[in-house]
Amino acid sequence: MTQPAKVAVPVSEYRLPVVSPEEISSGWQHPEPADYLAALARSFGAGVRQFTQIGQEAEAEVTTGGPNALLARYVLYDWMDSAKHYLLLLRDVYFEGQKALVLLEESELPAEAFATLKAQGREIVEAASQQLSEALDGALRHPEALRSPGAAWKFQASPWPVYLAQFAVLEEQVAAITRQGSDLRQVGQQFGGIRALFSSTFGNYERYLAEMAEELHAGLTALPADEAQGSVAPLVKLLAAFVAREPEPNTATEFLEQLEVLTGSLPELRQLIVGTEAGLLLRRELSLPRATLAWLEAELISEVQDFFAHRNQLQNRLQVALRTSENRLEFDRQEGRDLARREIPQALGQLQRGMEKTREELLALSASVSTAIERELRASNAYRDNFLQLDVRQTLQQYARYQRSGWQQIQHWLLERVQKITELGQERIREGQLSISERVVRVVRNRSLQPAAAHYTNMFVTQGYLGESFLVGRDAELQRMRRIIDNWQLGYRGAVLISGKRLSGKSFFGELIGHKFFNNRYVTLAPATRVELAGRFLEPTHSLKEALDFVVKNSHQQPLMVWIDDLGRWWSEEHALAENILNLLKTVDYYSDRLFFVVAANSCLYAMLEQQYQVNRYFQATLFLDQMPAEAIQQAITIRHGATQMQLTSDEGEPILPDAFPGLLRPIYRACKGRIGDALRHWAYAIRFHETYGLTFEPNTSYGLPDELSEDAGILLRMILLDRSTNEFYLRRQFGPAFRDRFQPQVQRFLHLGILLRLPDGTLEINPAIVCDIERALETKHFIPRAADANNSAV
Repeated sequence: MTQPAKVAVPVSEYRLPVVSPEEISSGWQHPEPADYLAALARSFGAGVRQFTQIGQEAEAEVTTGGPNALLARYVLYDWMDSAKHYLLLLRDVYFEGQKALVLLEESELPAEAFATLKAQGREIVEAASQQLSEALDGALRHPEALRSPGAAWKFQASPWPVYLAQFAVLEEQVAAITRQGSDLRQVGQQFGGIRALFSSTFGNYERYLAEMAEELHAGLTALPADEAQGSVAPLVKLLAAFVAREPEPNTATEFLEQLEVLTGSLPELRQLIVGTEAGLLLRRELSLPRATLAWLEAELISEVQDFFAHRNQLQNRLQVALRTSENRLEFDRQEGRDLARREIPQALGQLQRGMEKTREELLALSASVSTAIERELRASNAYRDNFLQLDVRQTLQQYARYQRSGWQQIQHWLLERVQKITELGQERIREGQLSISERVVRVVRNRSLQPAAAHYTNMFVTQGYLGESFLVGRDAELQRMRRIIDNWQLGYRGAVLISGKRLSGKSFFGELIGHKFFNNRYVTLAPATRVELAGRFLEPTHSLKEALDFVVKNSHQQPLMVWIDDLGRWWSEEHALAENILNLLKTVDYYSDRLFFVVAANSCLYAMLEQQYQVNRYFQATLFLDQMPAEAIQQAITIRHGATQMQLTSDEGEPILPDAFPGLLRPIYRACKGRIGDALRHWAYAIRFHETYGLTFEPNTSYGLPDELSEDAGILLRMILLDRSTNEFYLRRQFGPAFRDRFQPQVQRFLHLGILLRLPDGTLEINPAIVCDIERALETKHFIPRAADANNSAV
């Protein structure tokens, strides 16, 4: 028996601790929450430094072809991904700690709950650290297990530069979480100042009224019953003293000026981190000073105005009563009469009763304001989705004040229309002068992703599940899935077909079902992809029967979801698509009582499946995802934009806020016909990197592909669209002798124009930037059937 090769490089070089044990223990042992979090941040930095050292050593070993190149490739191609997820875990634990500290300092979280959170974080992080170390130790002890995957790693580009960049991003994110925690604690104090302004303004005046009413009542009660005795001059003097010391601020204008000073001093918090999801930091665009002032003005300005209106009315009555009383005393002195002794107490008695009524009304206003401001103006509320969100009616009222007059709007609209009509005429003249090839190349170039903006656009063009927080516009479909899965759990058939045109959100929705309803207990079957289930492995295959048999055999009678994304990819020279489809339908028939099958197929393939195999007889339901409402697409883009943690500007350098997104999205929605994936791509195509302004949004001109589509071109593109990807060998086998003379020149021409792309494995596919346009053109020319009616489904 051959002994496994020994590792020549000392093991210690690859056994650097994941995080220094001293730093970890010191972090968890700090009794003070702030000290604990500071130590946790240092642990994160130590982890990044150590992973970087390991990665650099492994990269050097691979580059130089040293004796431990295989082990080094394992570190780079496999283990480093686990290291990254460990850092993500540590970042998330740190974020939750900072969040809990804000809650703790505002008495929204008991100290015992913070201690529990800290203990849970320690348990999770230490377990992950142990697993990471054991994985590396296992590879060192059994290097022979690395030979099979190592053969593939040799032909792949090194992922180390990507991991290094990701580590830098994670470090910046932890620094941002630290800054935000400090800022939010400062915000908590400043919000306290704003609450104090409201409290003192309302409370000081209420106490002022209560004291004045009490002293007037005491003075009136002390007067003798005999009007011939006693003097009312002390009461008038008392009233004058109170009028002179009216508490500030005296007007609503003064109050609002003080409020603007306090809100203006708040930190901006433009990229507010509100949570974590699937490795991402969820952020919200926010200008805290403006948002706070806008919320206060929209939600409480009417109460403030009512308060000062009541106050001013009462102060005017006090002034009138004071002047009347002083004039009556002066009249009596000059005329030698004593009418003031009877009239002034009557007037002051009425004033006192009116004062108490006003005070009751102000107390009700104060209670309403206090409840609202105590509930909303808390730094801990920054993590809520509806933090400082305005009431729609209040917002509309506020907007109406700043709106232009109707005539100005009409003038502006007319000028815009004239300019657009002129530009359209000129554009049509230029359009007629372009050849078909020029127009195709223009569309392809117009829909290109700029590499410098990839850190933003990747969020929009990445397919598949990103997290439940990214779900929009599928409520009806999810409710239907819930009913189907409930019935399956009672013993009924469990099989759902998801159909839709290209880039309509099938992959995201299918994976969402596995995450949401099966708690991640699902297996994904994809051609030429290794499958793991119950500790067993199936090597890559293009036989769907082999993959399904493997799942049936190893599911051990446990409820499990089987996810087949893009059924059209299941073909090869040895296994035809029809063969794989028949095996799938047979497996669904036999095992859909204990395995829940979710299968995605594009609209073109679905039409063929229904025509040739009547697939609706096999599936419990078919969900059609072709279209999504404009509001849902707008929400999807807004959510992804927030997750990128980036700011967009116009080509003139002006910030573009999410409020402006609806206007930017209207032409995109019209061009994409409601396809969510296509709309996300069109948004990404409009993003450009500007050296001065950073990321800019530059709307693309709505160029479309030429209507001309020859018979040969339609047949070829239909074949490639149906198979999703193909190659010349397969096309030659399909078309026979006609391929060389009729279709091979078309393939070369389409490659040169950018209509087709050649993938690294040599296969061909339609350019994703124009695949939806190609699909629509094929439908228009009747090369493929139009999408099935979304109400069609079989039980």
